[in-house]
Amino acid sequence: MANATLSVEAGNIYVTDDLINVGMDEDTALAVELGITNAGPQPYALNAAAISCWMELSPEQPGETRSLTPAAGGEGPFTPGLGSEDYTIGSITIPPGQTRKAWIMFRGYRYDGSDVTRKITISLPDARGRRVQVVIADPARGQLRWEVKPPSHAFAYGMQNATLYAQGFSAMATAAQLSIVSRAGPFLYDVGITSRVLLETKGLLPSETSGFSGLGVNAHLTYPFFTWGSWQNPRLLGLYGGGEAHYLAAIPRQVTKDTKAIAFGALSLEAGLELDFGAQAPATSPFPISFTGRGLPRWGIRVGYTHWFVFGNSNGPDLNSGGLVSAVRFRF
Repeated sequence: MANATLSVEAGNIYVTDDLINVGMDEDTALAVELGITNAGPQPYALNAAAISCWMELSPEQPGETRSLTPAAGGEGPFTPGLGSEDYTIGSITIPPGQTRKAWIMFRGYRYDGSDVTRKITISLPDARGRRVQVVIADPARGQLRWEVKPPSHAFAYGMQNATLYAQGFSAMATAAQLSIVSRAGPFLYDVGITSRVLLETKGLLPSETSGFSGLGVNAHLTYPFFTWGSWQNPRLLGLYGGGEAHYLAAIPRQVTKDTKAIAFGALSLEAGLELDFGAQAPATSPFPISFTGRGLPRWGIRVGYTHWFVFGNSNGPDLNSGGLVSAVRFRF
C-alpha cells in the first residue's frame, strides 16, 4: 500500500475444539492475535468491531465469499479458556511509531459449503479508512496452513470374544467394552469398563443355567513396532498386553424372593498382536488445518491368549483356565 501508515502481522491463532472434531457450527470461535505498528504521525485508534474476517473460495466466485462477525476483541494477548460472557469488544490506541498487540475473536456458523477450505483474510482500516489485509490461511500455500497437535485421547467401543479350555472351567464369553484411548510417545493405551456374558460349557462354577453376567474394568497397553501405508491411512502392527478385573454373577433359572445371589471375583490377563487401521483427522472446515503428528487409530483388531483366575467358589477350589481371545474396537 502506497504511503502506508499501518503495518500488521498475525501472531497466534486459536480455534475451538469443536471445529477440529465436528467442523464449523454456531459454537465455533476463531481468535487471532495481531501485532499492529503505527507508522503515521498521529495516534491510531481502532475499535475491534471494525476488524473483519473474509473467507474466499475463489477470486472468480465473489458470490461464494463468506464473512465472520467480530464477537470480542481488545488490546494485549488473547486469553483462551474464558466464558463467552467474559469477552467484550474493546478499543485500542497506538501512539505514532509504536507497536501494540491486539486480539480479535470471531464466531462461526454452519452454511452450505462450510466443509470446503478457503483463503482466510483479516482486514482492518488504517487512519485514512483504507483496508489493510493480512492473509492468515491459504490452502494453496503450504506455509499458510494451520498445524495443531492431534487430540490426545478419544472414546472407543469394542467387542470381545474369549474361549477358555480347562478341566475345571471351560467357557465362552462375549463382552462389550467402552474405553478411553490415548497415546504416550510410541505407546497406545486404553482404560475402560466391560459388560460381559459368560456361558460355562464344563466346569465347577455353580449356576442353574450355566450362565453368568459380569461387570468389570480393563486396561491395555500397545507398542506398535511396524507401520506402513500413507499418512492418511496408516496401518500399525504391534504387541499388546493387559488385563481385566471382573465381578461375575450366576444367572438363576427363575428369580424369587428366596433366590440367593451366587457371585465370584475374576481376574483375566491377556497378550497378543494388535493391528490398527486409519488415523484420526481434523474435521473438514473452511480453515486448512492439519495435524503435526499421527492421530489415534480409527479401528483395530486384537488376537491373543488370555488366562483367567476365578475366586470365591464356595462349592469347590478357586479355578483358572486359559484360551484364545479376540476383539475389535472402533473409535468415535
